[in-house]
Amino acid sequence: MLPLENREIAKQLRTPHGPHAIQIGEFMERSNKHMYTMCLKHASLKSKENVLEIGPGNGCFVSEFFRETNDISYTGVELSQEMLQVCKNRNSAFIHDRKASFLKGDIMELKLPDNSYDVIIAINVIYFLNPVEVYLNDLIRIIKPGGRMVLGFRDISSMQKLPFVDENFSLYDANRLSEILVNSGFEQVDTKFGTEVIKLPDGRQAELLNCSCLALKGKMA
Repeated sequence: MLPLENREIAKQLRTPHGPHAIQIGEFMERSNKHMYTMCLKHASLKSKENVLEIGPGNGCFVSEFFRETNDISYTGVELSQEMLQVCKNRNSAFIHDRKASFLKGDIMELKLPDNSYDVIIAINVIYFLNPVEVYLNDLIRIIKPGGRMVLGFRDISSMQKLPFVDENFSLYDANRLSEILVNSGFEQVDTKFGTEVIKLPDGRQAELLNCSCLALKGKMA
């Protein structure tokens, strides 16, 4: 059990920091495994693609990207300095082989080049992208024409069960997020669903509805 109040857990989930960062990273590792499996399958990574992950946490799932397709180029963008260092240590072999790199900062503040990634993946990050429309406008800019984005998130009905979710979390259901994506210029939005039971930081269990939302950026005319 994490010795933290729910309000502090909420802050830590956005940006793990301080003496509890490692524990928060391990909690996210346990609770995100099912969603990573689901979203990576949905993403259908292909050979030679440039893949960007927003919020890789402690980097425990980076190797799963390469199990899907070994010759992708992976970039992880992480807000937390503590998690960034763990990511680099954990994935030093991929960094050495120039298959993976990691950047610190907010994805919008990094000003990544236009049309530079085939795939963007973000697992349990959408809650913290505010205002979401501004972030999506920037994300569609850096995706290559014909590229795609996969957002893994938990349905609002599930998130409301979690004691540490507060007003700083923006919550969605699949229909609402699909509407926002289309309004931001994405096409062919497809959402897949799955349920799982996770152990909460206080030891209780909760059955949650996971969503994997894939959206395409149209090709240039």
